[in-house]
Amino acid sequence: MKKHIIEVNINIYGNKDLNFVYIDKKGYSLYISENGVRKDTFLIKSSLSPKEFTSFQNESEKQDFLDLIQMFLGKIYEGVNMPDFEKEHQDFVFLKFIDLFDKGEYKILDETSELFNLLDIGFMKLDINELLLKNR
Repeated sequence: MKKHIIEVNINIYGNKDLNFVYIDKKGYSLYISENGVRKDTFLIKSSLSPKEFTSFQNESEKQDFLDLIQMFLGKIYEGVNMPDFEKEHQDFVFLKFIDLFDKGEYKILDETSELFNLLDIGFMKLDINELLLKNR
């Protein structure tokens, strides 16, 4: 079965971007890229598609996602001297992320991509850890 992995990139400040990767039926990865260098990668297990995050039924998972975005924005703006009103807000970044997915403005990652393989292995490890915890 071919995996569906798509990525959107949102420029936040200067040469720092917040990248969102959706892995069909697995979840999401968020990471910061600075000058094209990936750092602070985080995986989120979720069966929700980007469109399903907008449903009121999924408010709890959406809030977890917003908290993670806020944490990443804090890392991006760390040491930056600018008024808070000029900084991106996590709700706006989240809506922009959903909008880019809805409009089809994303990059499809295939099996030859380093990021594809990294995330695939990461989610396999999460699945294994989950099974190990259940069998304790």
